[in-house]
Amino acid sequence: MRRYLLITIFIIVSMFLVIEPLIAFEPVINQEITEDVSNIEADNIYINNTKKEIEAVGNVRLTNQSLKIKADRLVFNYREKTINAYGQPILFEYKDRLFNGEKLQLNYKKEVVYLYKAEVKVKKFTFSGSEIEYFHNDIPNFIIKDAYYTTCEMEKPHYHYTAKKITYYPDDRIVGKDISFWWRDKKIVNLPSFIINITTDKEGKTVVGNNFPIPEFGYNGGEGFFIKINYPYEFNDKNNGRLYFLKESMGGFQINLNHNYVIDMDKKIFLLYNGEKYIDKEISEEVKSYQLGFKHEVNNNFKYSLYLEGYDKFKYVDVVENVSSINLESTYLNKKIALNAESKYDLNKKEMITQSYILNREAESSNLIIKYIKGNNTDYLPYGKFNYKLNKALSFGLGYGYIKENNFTQHKLDYILNYNKGIIINRSLDFSFDQNIKHISYLEEKSTATNYQSSIFMNINKTFFGLLSLAQSTGYVIQYNEGYPLFNIDEIKKDKKVVSNTELDFYYPKDKEHWKLALHLEYSLLEEKFQQRQVVLSHQYDCYGYQINYDLHNKSLGFQFNFIN
Repeated sequence: MRRYLLITIFIIVSMFLVIEPLIAFEPVINQEITEDVSNIEADNIYINNTKKEIEAVGNVRLTNQSLKIKADRLVFNYREKTINAYGQPILFEYKDRLFNGEKLQLNYKKEVVYLYKAEVKVKKFTFSGSEIEYFHNDIPNFIIKDAYYTTCEMEKPHYHYTAKKITYYPDDRIVGKDISFWWRDKKIVNLPSFIINITTDKEGKTVVGNNFPIPEFGYNGGEGFFIKINYPYEFNDKNNGRLYFLKESMGGFQINLNHNYVIDMDKKIFLLYNGEKYIDKEISEEVKSYQLGFKHEVNNNFKYSLYLEGYDKFKYVDVVENVSSINLESTYLNKKIALNAESKYDLNKKEMITQSYILNREAESSNLIIKYIKGNNTDYLPYGKFNYKLNKALSFGLGYGYIKENNFTQHKLDYILNYNKGIIINRSLDFSFDQNIKHISYLEEKSTATNYQSSIFMNINKTFFGLLSLAQSTGYVIQYNEGYPLFNIDEIKKDKKVVSNTELDFYYPKDKEHWKLALHLEYSLLEEKFQQRQVVLSHQYDCYGYQINYDLHNKSLGFQFNFIN
């Protein structure tokens, strides 16, 4: 007859471990476990005083306040302070982290866990590997050898990645070494390293900062054929960065490089390079810039950076703008106040060319911004704005300051009113209304200007039979002004248009597959003609998608392929 034995670790501690805890990963856990009862349940439990071992066999469960192990067999050596567990599979859970595998080794002297032929889920990624080395409170958090992972949710994934080693830095990044991208069973590309940036947004959702650097490609009437690659990399613990490249068949291109040399956790040397070229109506314009400098996060509240900067702008082959400068930026942050200061010294002119000081104080329903900016196209000498939110829909603002543009200066007073309201009729129908009004008074000129921005939309979302859904958004948008704005920052482009976006979605749950047909329309009431008429047919799985679109306005065909994280 099957029997279950219950042995409390509290008794074992009393007999064999007067001072040391039974199981520990970190000093905090040491205290918790000695105060809390830890249990072993199994079909059979054997105690060997010679080997200083406890062996549990059959339906083994070890539990305490923070730790759970489920296995077929478990061996606890209280002299060496190790636990070995075996099973098909082993389930190992510590707080919010869950692993499974076929073999586990826990060394609580070194506060390290090893799992073999194991799997772990991190955010939206599931990783498996021949060995997982886990450190609960250390950075990095765990290391996976001979790793396999995918973001595809299908039983037979469309694509997956393999890597010799994957290192996880909690809520920061996942670093892969010798990493390969596979489509089905075919290897597409191999890279020495790759980084997946992971953050959490304000709503607690996982935000993945980049995709694997498989080229995204397509075609549209404006730029022609295009290809772009986004490649974050890490050579070693000291050197990491990101490379972005975009090439268009019409002649445009863009390249960005951001490289960091890490001195320690809060200090680094950085290099930023940007090169861009635009072709517009046979006019070629090119921009090149770089930044080379030092960043230091002094503490949680204060950080600064000091860097050299170069900027060159070309039209055709002629230089039309050239700047070489040394820059200092600093930021102070706490729960309510953010203070940012920047200054730029021109090495060619040997003078300070720009200064910027911005104070932002946040409260529960209001915020205050004061800024002093000198040397830009628009100078604030100074300018302050106070915003107050009366409720979810209504807010107002009051701004006052001394403004300068192109040697023209003026004291101006701004009155701002924003009303944003959503009305839900039922699950399928809702309305949204936005009204933004800004009234400007120019005190010396004794003149005024008022800008109005309004929109109202009706939104329909209806599902039929669980397979077909309709999303329809129709709205009216208007922008206009009264009076004569004296500064560029107060100008608003007049507009009056009707917007319609319609999308039919056919969903096949078995393959997690969507076929979507969309029609996007935008009609200008001022110009009395369509500004946009586009038909889009797209095919999406859970992890990748492609689309074909036809622009009726420009009479051009386009397509695009991309991966979905």
